[in-house]
Amino acid sequence: MDATQPEPYPPQQGANTSGSGGDTEKVDCQRAEIHLRLLAEEELRRTRAFLDTIIENVPATIIVREAKGDRRYVLINRACEQFLGIARDKVIGKTVREVLPPSAADIIERRDQELLERGHAIYDLENLLKTPDKGDRYMTAQRLIVRDDKNEPMYPLTVIDDVTERRLAQDRLIETNELMQAVIDASPVAISGSVPSGDIFIWNRAAESLFGYTTEEAIGRRVVDLIVPDDDLVSFEEGRSKAFSGECLRVTPVAVMLY
Repeated sequence: MDATQPEPYPPQQGANTSGSGGDTEKVDCQRAEIHLRLLAEEELRRTRAFLDTIIENVPATIIVREAKGDRRYVLINRACEQFLGIARDKVIGKTVREVLPPSAADIIERRDQELLERGHAIYDLENLLKTPDKGDRYMTAQRLIVRDDKNEPMYPLTVIDDVTERRLAQDRLIETNELMQAVIDASPVAISGSVPSGDIFIWNRAAESLFGYTTEEAIGRRVVDLIVPDDDLVSFEEGRSKAFSGECLRVTPVAVMLY
């Protein structure tokens, strides 16, 4: 048995029968009440420990601030410390303007006020937040209100996801695609690309000149219906199968088929 868990309520042994039955029942009730209170306190301790473990180990930033007054910080988790680059003992009990730069504080105060006025959860798409240690970071945020038993706002709760790396990766991908498209369009060789189903998704200017179809006319159509002669269908499909299986094929210099 867990040493921290209260012992089960034991039956009374050797009860004093010289007193009245009412006194005995009163003592038993008191003992039962104490035992139930200890069980409830232990269950509360376990629940708090469980929630603390979750809050401290989730990768998302969790922030709780007061709903009234100057809305001081009540709770932040380890991810928030890492996100802000500030230890929690320098955050708890302070206002957002004492922790963050004015531009970031303006955004947070405005959104908190909007949250309290609306009275329901709101979601922020990517916003740029200036942090003290990590500079500019892109983040999404979900904000909701924790209410008391009278349905009055107690705490605005904010869950922040740092999407900076994903945003930068997306930007790099867009730049790479734009560069690739520029190279493909500038190529003097006709280049066509299609997905496994055969639908065309790449069609450069040289392909327009060679095959007589504009990019708008070619994109989305099946390559076999557009430019492959009937006599070449079998060999073309064989080549496509080899290409999508990873085999390197030799192609004619007249046109490059990216299957």
